[in-house]
Amino acid sequence: MIVLFALMGPGSCDAQSACSWGAGATRNIMWTAARAILYVTPLGLFVTWVLPWRSRWTAARRRAAAFALLPHAVIAADLLPLLIFSN
Repeated sequence: MIVLFALMGPGSCDAQSACSWGAGATRNIMWTAARAILYVTPLGLFVTWVLPWRSRWTAARRRAAAFALLPHAVIAADLLPLLIFSN
């Protein structure tokens, strides 16, 4: 929902009004990360759940959990550049 509001918020990038390069690139990164959430997050959480629950696998489970949150972190990191590069 944050991505959709961020894409609508600071200026419009349609055929009549051109965006700055930074705003367009930031919006593309956010949109790609938003689409990746549908695949990356469930996959990472599934891998975390499937790995054996022994102390030997703790690091792998933590990496899989961090991988599951990667698209969310990309979106959060791109909010500030979107505000900076917006029209």
